[in-house]
Amino acid sequence: MKYAVQKDVVLGSSTEVQSNYDLLNVVMVNLGPEDQQAAGSLLKLLTVLFASQKTLAEKKFIFSNEFDIKMNSEMAQEVDEMCNLSDGVYEAGKAAGMAAGEAKGKAEGEAIGEARVHRETALKMLKKKKALVEIMEFTNLSQEEIYVLAKEKGLEVVGG
Repeated sequence: MKYAVQKDVVLGSSTEVQSNYDLLNVVMVNLGPEDQQAAGSLLKLLTVLFASQKTLAEKKFIFSNEFDIKMNSEMAQEVDEMCNLSDGVYEAGKAAGMAAGEAKGKAEGEAIGEARVHRETALKMLKKKKALVEIMEFTNLSQEEIYVLAKEKGLEVVGG
């Protein structure tokens, strides 16, 4: 897949040769399963390089044996940095996902707790024969919710 910059004059008029604005190309490489790639192919090399489940030693071995790339200390350090980069991106994404999940779980838990308190308050007020409008005002429950609660507990709704 390839994306390229194209001319799009939004306001006014402009004449510019394409070589002055078409300086950027984006090429997307979709890596698939390693076992479905031809040995020695560029895709296999990239898949091995970015594979999070392979150790640095395994990657060095594959580069040396399948691609005839001799791993000197400088090359090994660069491969290690690439591995650490992908691990860092993964960890950052994981941390962000965990934080979002915790925040959502906390909000849902608070909402459930608040609803429980409102129902308990409404139940106490129903037992004391408080008026429906008063219960609605203090608990933020709807008329229907109060009637359902009263029915569940066998209580009467006053003023309803």
